[in-house]
Parts: sequence; C-alpha cells; structure tokens
Amino acid sequence: MERDARFRAVSAGSVFTCGLRLDGSLYCWGHDNADEEKGQLDVPKGDTYVAVSSGTHGSCALRDDDRLKCWGSVDGGSKRFTKFKAVDTTSGSTCGIQLDGLLKCWGTDNLSNEPEGSFVSLSNDGAWACAVRDDGALACWGWLADKDWASVPDGRFRSVSLATWGACALRESGEIVCWGEAGEEYLDPPSGVFASFDMGTHHGCGVRTNVTVACWGANPRGQASPPDGKFLSVSAYRHTCGVREDHRVSCWGDSHIVPAQLGSSGRAAQ
Repeated sequence: MERDARFRAVSAGSVFTCGLRLDGSLYCWGHDNADEEKGQLDVPKGDTYVAVSSGTHGSCALRDDDRLKCWGSVDGGSKRFTKFKAVDTTSGSTCGIQLDGLLKCWGTDNLSNEPEGSFVSLSNDGAWACAVRDDGALACWGWLADKDWASVPDGRFRSVSLATWGACALRESGEIVCWGEAGEEYLDPPSGVFASFDMGTHHGCGVRTNVTVACWGANPRGQASPPDGKFLSVSAYRHTCGVREDHRVSCWGDSHIVPAQLGSSGRAAQ
C-alpha cells in the first residue's frame, strides 16, 4: 500500500484488512489464504463504494447506488438486486439494513428470524446478531440471543458491536455498556464519552469525543494498545485498525497482519 494513501473508512477482517479510499475505491491487504482459494484480497474492479465490511474469509461493500458487492468466501450474489444502507459480514453469514430499514440476513439459517421493524445500525457474528431500532432500542436474535447473559440493556443507543460471547453498545449519551458471559475481559469498558467504537473477538476500541482512541479487553498481541494520535474511526477483529485525522490508516495487534499496511502485500481495484 502506498504510504500516502488516504482512506475514508477501514474494516478489519480475520487475517486481512480492507479500506475505502477517499475516491470511493477499495484496497485490501494482509493474508489471502490463496491455498484455500478464499480470495479475500480479490477487490472488485470499477464502481464507486460508500462502505465496506470485512469478516473471516471475505468482505462486502456498498456501491454508491446502494447495491451490494461481495468477494472472498461470502455469498452476496442473491442480494445483488437488493438495495441496502448498511451491511455487516462475518464467518458464513451476512446481514444488511435495506433502504426501508428492514433487516435481511443470509448465509445461515441461524439468523433468518430477523426482528420486524425499522433499524439504523447492526452487528453480526454468525452465531447471533443485534441491531439498533429507529427509536434507539436494541434487538438481538440468533441462537446466542437465548443465553442467560444475552439479555440486552434498556435505554437508547446509537450503535452496537458483537464480540465472542458478548456485546457492547454505545448509548446516546456516548457511554459504552457491555454484557456477555462472565469472565470475558472486554465486559469492563473505560468510562467517558465516545463518538464511535468497534469490538474484536475479545477486545474493543473506541474513539473518544476528543478523537483519541481507548481500548480494553484481551491484549496478547497488542491489539488493545493503540498508538498516540487523533483518529476518526476504528475497526477491530483479532487486530485493530484506525483512520487518522489526516485519513491515513494505522493498525496494531497481530504481527502477522499489521506489517502489511506498510508494504506491497495488498490489492486495489484497477
């Protein structure tokens, strides 16, 4: 990746990362698992994109005409004629919010019982999914949603993000609240007011209103040890990446993934 590349957004996948450049083009870097024919670095060519979501072995992105394009081991073909305003993909499943606010999930029967109503944001990890309604209330579904620890908190929220065996959500007040199976390290988020956040498998990172990053949870690879500086957004999986104020991307965490941000191990749409 060019050292002076500028990005609007970034999405951390399992062993790779994809970014949305300022001109609406896509760029992905990291490991391709070419021996397994995953193709998560096979960025689609042409078109202009407005959002991207990376998962375990692939990604989906929204074009500027609200159509969906997926690559790698992600099934998006059956939804190519459906228009979405948000999408989240992970291992074996993808969920999106259609233009009318209705939820639609595919790739696994586990998430086919989407709650009714209109939604503004969502998060999906394959075993379950959660979304924020128009009125700020949370709704979750999938087989993990029936666990005793999965009862959603009351209140009004702006966004929600799932981790392994738990979740966190951003209240309208800017505070982060987490819930999940006892013993998970990410259940104790830092205090303060946040503008946005994202959860990885066992850690989370958020951008405070003063545009600094704070992380919490498991940190064996440094994924919860953010660099200094000011950031616009963050994305977490096993590693973490963030878009700085100057629109450059910085990543931290897994040493097998992160160095690729400064090298040539990536692919851009031509």
